[in-house]
Amino acid sequence: MFLRVAAAFLAGVVFVGAAWGGCVGQNLFETLSASEQSALETRAARHPFHEGLLWRATRGDQQITLVGTLHYADPRFAPMRDALAPALDGARALLVEAGPEEEARLQAEMATLMFSEGATWPERLPEADWQALGAAMEARGFPRFMASKMQPWFVSLMLAIPLCELAEMQQGDLGLDKQLILAADMQGLPLLALEPYDTIFGIFADMTPAEELLALRLALGQADEAEDMAITMTDLYFAGRTSLIWELALDRSRAAAPPELTQAELEAQIAETEKLMVTDRNTRWIPVIEEAAALGPIVVAAGALHLPGENGVLALLRARGWQIAPFGDAAVQ
Repeated sequence: MFLRVAAAFLAGVVFVGAAWGGCVGQNLFETLSASEQSALETRAARHPFHEGLLWRATRGDQQITLVGTLHYADPRFAPMRDALAPALDGARALLVEAGPEEEARLQAEMATLMFSEGATWPERLPEADWQALGAAMEARGFPRFMASKMQPWFVSLMLAIPLCELAEMQQGDLGLDKQLILAADMQGLPLLALEPYDTIFGIFADMTPAEELLALRLALGQADEAEDMAITMTDLYFAGRTSLIWELALDRSRAAAPPELTQAELEAQIAETEKLMVTDRNTRWIPVIEEAAALGPIVVAAGALHLPGENGVLALLRARGWQIAPFGDAAVQ
């Protein structure tokens, strides 16, 4: 389960950041050889709905507009907002992973969710790893005494966000999901959550101490390329290459996996991670989406990596009789 924390990012919770403003780095996909790029593209193309950010699902007279979101700010969202404006105008509700109410509840409980009891990270990590972790967390605004007691999922989340993106977040810049929430609020459109506010934390609750340590060391090992990864993933997102984001991120996680894991063990953990972080959540969302759509047109905004794949939201809807087609400007398909 040590890949669960990385998978939270892969699932579109917080993984891909903005590649603008103060962020400077390289697109890691473009540094791969032609054969490596081709192999990843071939794997990505096997997934249903492997490219595209805007979709329309219809069943009889029911209608769902779906958009794969990015949770951080970027000026390239403007064409997507424009394309979605008519759908929002005609919708009876906007469905998102977490709205203001869910975020408020999460903030209220964050102090208890963020910190763990028992041994601290200086006691659990080799000295060199703790010094690297302490420095990385201080750079992100957390004193070492706080970082020493933080839950591994929260530390890993912070390490995955490049410092340049944290600056943008502190300035209040809004990702696409937040921009849509604001637009819905301004026009009095009801806002519904796809899942309870504490879903993700429940997934991490049963990690063993050994799994927590592996998760933390994996995130620490990848922290140095956080800015490059943010730029890479964001570029792929705006190209609509959602399944390629997933395949590249998995490839990087495989490369960073502890050497003591066999290939079979690694692949089993990846499969478990995908089930917990993506498949199970997508499956639980479908009744919520269909119940809302039964009352009129709706817009669903969820992390882009929830849409493609055999167990993605689009394929699950298609299996229940919905007709799926691209929607909006072809440039963001």
